[in-house]
Order: sequence, then C-alpha cells, then structure tokens
Amino acid sequence: MPWPSLLALSVLVAGMVATVAGRSKRPMVVNHAWSVLLGTAAVIAGFVAGGWGPFPQPAVPGLARLVVTVENVAHDGEGAIADVVIKQGSRVHDRGIIAPGAVLRLRSNALPLGSTAQVLATIRSPTGFRNLSPHPDWPRRPMVQWASLASRDAVVILEPSSLRDLIEHTRAHVRRQMDRTLDRRTAGIARALVLGDGRAVDRDDNDVLQRSGLSHVLAVSGLHVTIVCGMLVALLRRGLLQTPLARRFDVSRIAAGVGIPLCLLYAAFAGGAPSAWRAAITTAIAWSLTALGRKAAALPVMGLAVLVLGSIRPYDVVHPGFALSVAATAAIITMDMKTRSLREWIATSVGLSARASIATLPIVWWCFGRIAPLGVVANLVLVPIGSFVLLPLALLHATVATITPPLAVLTALPLEATASAFVAASSVFVGPSWLSELSPPTALQGVLATALCVGLLVVRSWRVRSILLSVSAIGLALAEVHVRHTERPTGVLRMTFADVGQGDGALIDLPDGKLMLLDAGGSPWAGPDPGARALLPLLRARRRDRIDLAVLSHPHPDHFGGMPALFGAFPVGSLWDTGQASIEEPNGHAMRIFDSIAHRRIRVLRPRALCNQDLRLGGATARVLWPCPRYDPGLDVNDNSFVIRLSYGERTFLLTGDAGAGAERALLASGAPLQADVLKVGHHGSRTSSTAPFLTAVRPAVAVVSCGLYNRFGHPHAEVIHRLQASGIDVFRTDRDGSVIVETDGRSLDIWTWSGRDRSP
Repeated sequence: MPWPSLLALSVLVAGMVATVAGRSKRPMVVNHAWSVLLGTAAVIAGFVAGGWGPFPQPAVPGLARLVVTVENVAHDGEGAIADVVIKQGSRVHDRGIIAPGAVLRLRSNALPLGSTAQVLATIRSPTGFRNLSPHPDWPRRPMVQWASLASRDAVVILEPSSLRDLIEHTRAHVRRQMDRTLDRRTAGIARALVLGDGRAVDRDDNDVLQRSGLSHVLAVSGLHVTIVCGMLVALLRRGLLQTPLARRFDVSRIAAGVGIPLCLLYAAFAGGAPSAWRAAITTAIAWSLTALGRKAAALPVMGLAVLVLGSIRPYDVVHPGFALSVAATAAIITMDMKTRSLREWIATSVGLSARASIATLPIVWWCFGRIAPLGVVANLVLVPIGSFVLLPLALLHATVATITPPLAVLTALPLEATASAFVAASSVFVGPSWLSELSPPTALQGVLATALCVGLLVVRSWRVRSILLSVSAIGLALAEVHVRHTERPTGVLRMTFADVGQGDGALIDLPDGKLMLLDAGGSPWAGPDPGARALLPLLRARRRDRIDLAVLSHPHPDHFGGMPALFGAFPVGSLWDTGQASIEEPNGHAMRIFDSIAHRRIRVLRPRALCNQDLRLGGATARVLWPCPRYDPGLDVNDNSFVIRLSYGERTFLLTGDAGAGAERALLASGAPLQADVLKVGHHGSRTSSTAPFLTAVRPAVAVVSCGLYNRFGHPHAEVIHRLQASGIDVFRTDRDGSVIVETDGRSLDIWTWSGRDRSP
C-alpha cells in the first residue's frame, strides 16, 4: 500500500475515534478546523496516490494473456465497456512479461464490476496526447489503452461472487426491459438515472443539459443516492413503527442500521460512479452513528467518507465527477438554512442553488471549458422536477417493467412525457455559446477563480464580497492579457512538435505573431481525432483564433486527418499543397479537405508558385526545396513530401515530412542548401529515411522524431536512431518525450518537452 493511502487510513482512524467519542444523542465536538484537516488530508492522499503518482508504463501492443481487475463498467447503445487494470500478464508471441498497472478498455458484457478475470486480448497502441499547454491537465488516472477480446469465450472469471453476479444480472435485466418498453431517447435518460449509463443518453440531449448546467441531474450523484436511500429508510422506519418492536426499541436506529448495507448496494446497482460511492459511504457513516445512538455533524462525516474512498480507490478522488460532488455538497451543508416562512424557504432555495454553482464553477471551467450562465435559475427551477418527479418515475418504471412487464405501458407514457418536457425546459436555459464557452484557464486563472469562489462562500459581508469580485476580476483580466502576450510571441520563432500519436503535426509561431500549421496528424484506424483532441485544445489554451498558413506535406491520413477539425474551428489564410492528391487521387480522402475549403476562399498554393525563391513568413524566411518544380509522378507520395528550410537569424530548421531515401538523393543531387540546426526526421524515423549522406549534408545539432508510442511500424527504427546518435545529434521523440518545443530568437536555441527533458545552450 502506498504511503498516501497509509496517511489516509491513519487520519481516518483518528477521525472515526473523534466522531464516535461524542456523548450519546449529542452532536460530536468537531470544529471546522478539524473538518478542513480531514478534507485536506483526503485531497492530498488522493492526488498523490492517484493523480500525481508515478504512472505505470502503457502495455506493449499485441496479443496477451492477462489477469485483470474490473474497475469500471459503462454502457452505451452498443453494450458494455469495461475499464480493467492489469495485475499480471505476458505476450503470446514472445512470452514477454507485461508490467502491472496499465489500464485497458474492453468492450465486453462478460466482465462484472469488481471482478478478477483472466482474458486473452489484443492490446492496441496508446492514444493519449501529451502536450505542454498553458492549461495544465487535470490530474487523472493512467493512460487508457483499447483492447479487444480474442474471442467470445476469452474471459474466465477467477473470483466469482454470487452477490456481484446477482447485481450484474439484475442490472442487465433492468436495462433490457427499459430498452424494450421505452423509446430510445427516453430509455437512454432512464438508464442514466437508474443504472448510471450516462453514455446511453442521446448526444443532443446531453449537450443541452451540459450547456444549461443540468447534466448532473442525469448522473447518479449524491443527491440521487440520498433521495432513494433516504426514502427507503423512511418507509422502513414508518413500517417498523406499526410493529411491536416500536414499544421496546428505537426503530429509527434499527432502520438506520438496515440502511447501511442498503445504500452501499444501491451505489453498486446504480453503476458505482465515484460521486455515488461518496454519497453512499457518507450516508453509511452517518447511519452508523445513528444506529449507535449518536448524532453526526455533516461536514466531518463527509470528510471521513472522502478519506475512506480515497484509501480504497485513490484515483476516484481526482475524478472530476467526484470533485464536483464533494464541492457542491460541502457548499450546501455549510449554509445556514431557514425555512420557517415561504420567503425564507425561497431565499434558502436560491441560496443553495447559487452556492452549489459557485462551488463547482472552477472545476467546471477547468475540466469542461464552459459555464452555464443561467445555471442557478435552471437548477432552482428544474432540479426539483428532475429529482422528485423524473427520478421516481424512472425508478417506478424500472420496477414495473422488471417485475410485471405487461403493466409497463402504464408507467412508460408519463415517463416519456416527463423526460421530453424536462429536456425541452432545459433548452430554455441554454445560454449563447459566446457567453458559455470559455477559453481554458491557465494555472494562475484557476487559482484566482478558486480563491474567489471560496471567498464568496466563506465571507458573509457583501462589502467584502464586492471587493473580492473586483480584485479577482482585475487579476483574471491581467492573467488573460499575460497568456495572450506570451502565447503569441513576437521576435522569436517557436516550433511545437505536438504529440499527435502516429503522425506529424506541428505549430509554428512566426516572429511577427502569426501562426503556421504544418500537418495535423490523423488516425488511419479510426482512433481519436488528434485535430479535435490534441491540437484544437492546445490552440484554444494558447488563445489562438486563426491559422495564417497551413501546410499539408503530403496527402496521407496521418498528416491531414486532424485538419478538418481545425479548419472548421478557425479561419485559415492559405494552404500549401503538393498537388499530387488532386491529380492522382481525385476521389481520395484527402480531397475532402479541398472540397470543404473551396467555398471559404482559402488560397491554395502549389510547388510552381513556391519553389526557387525565398518566402518571407512573418519575419522568418522559408524556402521550399522539394518537390520542385512539381511533384515527381515516378515517386510515391512519401517521396513527394514538401521539404522546407525555415530560417530565422542564424538558426535554421529542415522540415522533411515523410521524405525517404529517393527524395534525399534528389535533394543531394540538386545542390539545395540542406544544412540546419534542427531536423524534423523524415517518415517518423523509418529505416528508409535519414540516410548517412543526407545527415552528413544537414549536420543538425538536434533531431525531432514524430511518432506514436508503441506504433505498429516500429518507428523510429533502431538503425536511424543509431545513425543520429553516432553523428552526435541530440534526439527528441514525441513517443517518449511528448510534445517538443524548440524556440529561437535567431541566436540561442531553447528546447523543452512534456516529459521535462529540456535542453538549453
């Protein structure tokens, strides 16, 4: 067990002693300082053990025999998706040991949550994008790799559990009955409410709920667990009051004792989301104290629940959903509630909605890049409907459809009507995109926003709150001016070789502040879009709103696949293209880019307009060395890649696309100026590129290889790396170093990477 978990357990024991030590029937003596200590210890334990601990290495792709534990199971319209953690394993082809700890994602209905299983699966290459950004990543669990089972019977459960199997069987049966008795749209909403199948919600409905600040209504959150379990325990208590037990025992304590396993079972049945477990454990601790005849203060009990979950599942403590649940709950339970009159009840309701929105705002802004400007009103109006009308109707229908299917039509109609009305009402509170979608915050902005929200929740004086708002607004504005200045640098040439997986994608900040895009990555195997998942977030974090020049080195999917996402988000000044695709593959995938930009009046330049001249690009000088004067029909697409020499002051960069040995021989024969300080290695480090004569002519001090981790092509090849290192060249690789940033003022050359392997003159 790692030391952060030991820390959590030790604080947990101390907290439990302090909690139970109070006198019977009196609130425990735990002040707010102790509550803060509990919460801080939980956060530290979870972030260190889960979010910031040393992550295990991703598993090497290929067929492997594995023993795994199932940590999460989600369901969408196509079935179950299980996240499993490798406990031990070996590759089939060479019996090589696979290090434990890597997280795999498998589509399978045969992996129950919490089970340990032996599987035979083909592991795919990792698809995480590791890029330095002004908006640092939220701490998260290790990189997830997709894997596919070798066959339908490739799963053997090693630790069977009758209770777990019963829960999974019941969940599957309820899911089938809801899909059968409801229309698809309502079934997705009902499954999200009852079973935690958030992926089953219609994409458009989910977008409406997110933009209106109501997406938490369809998540199995702490509120759901509290409502359902509280209702069941209240019914049990009322029933016990009618029995002879009420004359001899305190039936409230009996009902609370029964409610302890009940709330834990419900959290497991509802999908086991971190927020659900937080609420279930909180409720279990509170009811444990009630069963012991003691009263518990809400804030310390919640802190203890966070510690328990952080000790058992430390990664959950840094899950955004868990953080949102804790922040909203803490804001609500620390409010003084007055409901003696209608006026006080309305004021309290508005206050609760406002405090929850304020408490979660920094997390929502950081993790999702958007806020709901009308969220306070939307939550005030629609959360009671979602929690006390829509949720009970979904639970009632699930019960009826499961136990007495012929009667399901009676509950289906009101549920479908209510669900449609709820989504329609939510759309009324959707704010304009320019107001709700914000630029990703920098670290400083995140700190300022958090400090402001904490201050607004803690401080009671409106005068002090006004001062906090004014000071924070000034600080946030200055931080925004700073990031816009630093991320649109002038007087320097900054080249970012982004981690786009197995492909090429580079952002070049020119000395006058303009932006040049050189390729945009892409996945030929229908993986995540690096344009949307890697480059677009990076550009937004850098506050870039225009691509002045885009260059497509050659028409292969791992170079152009990310361009549609970028071209759809930003205006583009001009595009350089070799022209080979439009002539030789007029119906190919690359032509979709040109079809999509034809009506946008983007100027397309071909080699005849670019070769044999020095091109001024924002204070730098570019020279297209190849293919000149046009592409060579006798060479393949790779060898017709653009080769561009970009210089600024005394420093030069040679950008070679996927040019191979044929293009290198042609360049050497042409006598083109090849010497450069930085070489973007051709074709991801393939053995058919970076020949010895070519490296001798270039004489680079630094070489950058853009390739994906554990890619199926074996890039970069060992021979190429040996040639580069034997020539005294400092080699950087996006598969190991993440993004590589090279910056020069025309004299010095500074390099830093996502992995921290930096280089300065």
